[in-house]
Amino acid sequence: MMSFAKDATSRRQGREQANGGPARLGTVRAVRLALCGCTGPEPTAPAVWRPDGPRPARLLQLVLLLFGWFGALIVARQPNHPIGWLLCALGCLTALGSFASEYAIYGLLGHPGTAPGAAALAWLTSWLSSGYLALLAALLALFPTGRPLSPRWRWVLWLAGSGVACTVVGALWLWPLRGVPLLQVHPPEPIGLPGLLYSVGSWAPVVAVLAAVASLAVRFRRARGRRAPAAQVAGLCGRAGGVVLCPPRGSSGCARLSTGG
Repeated sequence: MMSFAKDATSRRQGREQANGGPARLGTVRAVRLALCGCTGPEPTAPAVWRPDGPRPARLLQLVLLLFGWFGALIVARQPNHPIGWLLCALGCLTALGSFASEYAIYGLLGHPGTAPGAAALAWLTSWLSSGYLALLAALLALFPTGRPLSPRWRWVLWLAGSGVACTVVGALWLWPLRGVPLLQVHPPEPIGLPGLLYSVGSWAPVVAVLAAVASLAVRFRRARGRRAPAAQVAGLCGRAGGVVLCPPRGSSGCARLSTGG
């Protein structure tokens, strides 16, 4: 019995070496070696997506969580201002995505069968990125006054929201595949009409973010010399920190921000 086990182990190691190491193995085997294997070399390209893997991803995650904290301070002092709520939503969605990813990895790969709902949370991670981008687009489009630059720029908000809706509808096709396949770095994608909706929904928030950046640049360019946006940003930050911070000239901007939605 022991010799049979040793032969099976040697054959498995031979297949791993022939395939170029654990980075090119099947998804479940590679994930187990990357997450649960305490011995052997670390794979060069993990086969599972982890939000805390690359250092830039961890830094971005920390920044988004700080957005939530800063948004909570704004909401506590200016509950009618949408910027605070958007920052809170970004922080909460980031926490939800991190929890869903780690819970799914734990319940599907680390300890299979011990975490109920792990497969559903793996499906949730397949479309949450569109939500991040949509909230970021709305934040940039409404910053700092809480309103779009003009009614003509409202299409940015509609585009971001429509993109999330299309992504969710397209991701419904992935519901039967919920589980380990959706945790891969390159997960399966819908095909046909659901695939079209999924692709359009994935790219629409990206376009919305770029348009929101353009609107923010136009906003500050038009206000050059008037100091109104600077005063509003200072008033918003000061309210969040509990201290009124206004430029020497332009404190009226802070007053407008503190009284208006």
